[in-house]
Amino acid sequence: MIPISKLKVVQPHDVPSGTLLVRNARYDRAPMLVLGSGNDGHLLRFDTSEKAGFNLMKMAVNLGPHLAVDEFQIQVDMDFLISPTRSDIPFGAMCLTGDQQLIKVKVNHATAFATVNGELVNEPSFDDFAAFAKWQIVTRVREDFICLYEQDLPLTTEEA
Repeated sequence: MIPISKLKVVQPHDVPSGTLLVRNARYDRAPMLVLGSGNDGHLLRFDTSEKAGFNLMKMAVNLGPHLAVDEFQIQVDMDFLISPTRSDIPFGAMCLTGDQQLIKVKVNHATAFATVNGELVNEPSFDDFAAFAKWQIVTRVREDFICLYEQDLPLTTEEA
């Protein structure tokens, strides 16, 4: 459970880029990250289904209320490191280039990377790059971490 004081009800098109929408306040939906703002913004839905999996969606005004958290962190499992020299980085992988945290996403059937701060960036250099198949989004409450979302992508046998 999460303290209600950590949540607020927002309209997606009214929040700043990088806001984590934990879930729709009316329907059971996957978490989303806001990229950009207003009608020019996008939403990244954390979902591994074939149709919606880590696709950027165009922002709409009629998305209804969502629950959001102000502060969140990404935690990765270093035992699930993906090497870009041995296999493709799957959509939904949490990546690190330098100190920038990225998620590999789909944009109009193409590959892109979104920062956890809500920006869309070009493909990073693989010179200082790491990717993780297992990661989670957490928020801190006093000394504890509460998991808001968990991703566990399958690894190929070469990586396992």
